[in-house]
Amino acid sequence: MLRRIYRRLSSKRSLPRTSIVCLMFHRIAEVKEEEIGSYPKNSISPSTFEAIIAFFSERFHALSLPDLVAHLADGESLPPNTFAVTFDDGFLDTWSVAKPILESYEVPATVYVTTGYVGGEVSPYEFELANVIASRNGVHFHWEGCEYHWDFKNKQDRERCFVEIKRMGKPYPYTLRRALMTKVFGEGKPPNLPEPLYMNWPQVVDLSQSPLFTIGAHTHRHVLLPSQTSEEVFNEIDSSKKILESKLGFPIQHFAYPYGSSSPTIRSVVQCCKFASAVGTKPEGINPETVDCFAIPRIELKNPIAQNLQTIQEVIHACGYL
Repeated sequence: MLRRIYRRLSSKRSLPRTSIVCLMFHRIAEVKEEEIGSYPKNSISPSTFEAIIAFFSERFHALSLPDLVAHLADGESLPPNTFAVTFDDGFLDTWSVAKPILESYEVPATVYVTTGYVGGEVSPYEFELANVIASRNGVHFHWEGCEYHWDFKNKQDRERCFVEIKRMGKPYPYTLRRALMTKVFGEGKPPNLPEPLYMNWPQVVDLSQSPLFTIGAHTHRHVLLPSQTSEEVFNEIDSSKKILESKLGFPIQHFAYPYGSSSPTIRSVVQCCKFASAVGTKPEGINPETVDCFAIPRIELKNPIAQNLQTIQEVIHACGYL
C-alpha cells in the first residue's frame, strides 16, 4: 500500500521554485469500521503517514517549526520547497508510531500537548461523547429547558447525534461541558475509553529529549478559546505553558490554538505569555512576506485514504503546483 500511495503522490507536476507548507496531524492509527466521531476522520494509517513523509522528504527541505519561525521572524530567506510537521493534542501514537517513522527519514516535528489530557485530569470530550453514543441504542436527556432524543438504527444515526451534541458543547467552558456530558450519560456510567489514548509524562519527556522533536503547548483543557472569558483564556494558555516547563525543565515557546480558533485579543495573550509563535488551521501554504507568526496556517492530512490524497492535492495547489 505504501508504494501505491507514494506512486500516486509522485505523479504530480514539478515543483515551483519556492513553496512553504506546515503539515498538521492528529492520530496516526488504523481506523476501525465501527468508530464514529471526529478522530476517525482526523486519523491516518501508519502506512499513509509514512508515504506522506517519504513524498515530502524527497521533494521538500524538512525544517523544524522553531527554525521556520526564526527564519520568518528575521526575514531570512528559506530553502526552496520547505515543509514543517506538527501534531496536536499529544496522542500516544505520536510517540509510539510517528516518532520512529520521522526518525528514519530524519524529519523534525513539533508536538502541541494538551496538558490536562497527559495528566489524566481532563476528560477528552469528543472521545468520551463518541464512546457513549457508540455503546448505546439511543440517547435521551433534558438540557437547558429542551428535550433531546435520538434512536440509533445505524452508524449514520450515531454520527448525526455526535455532530449535534458536539456542536452544542463545543463553545462551552470545561465545567459546562462536564455538566452536559453528565446529562448525556443519564443513569449509566460512561464507557471506558480505549487506553491509553494520550502520552504519559515520561513519554512526553522522552519525546522532548529527541533532537528532532519540539514540544509546544495546546492549552490545558482544549476549550474553544474565543468562547471563553478573558480570565479563562489567559489561564488556559498560561497554565499549559507553565505545566510543560515544570515537567520538562526548559522554556516552551510555541503554541497551537484548539480547533484553530483565535482572535486578535487571544493572539495578544499568547504573545504576553512569552510564546514565539502560534499555529492555526487555515488550510493554505505560508507566504513569508505576509505571514503572522502568531497565526501560522497549517494543512491537516486526514482520513480516509481517498481524502488524504485529495488533501495532498490541495497542499500542492496551495503551494502553487497546479
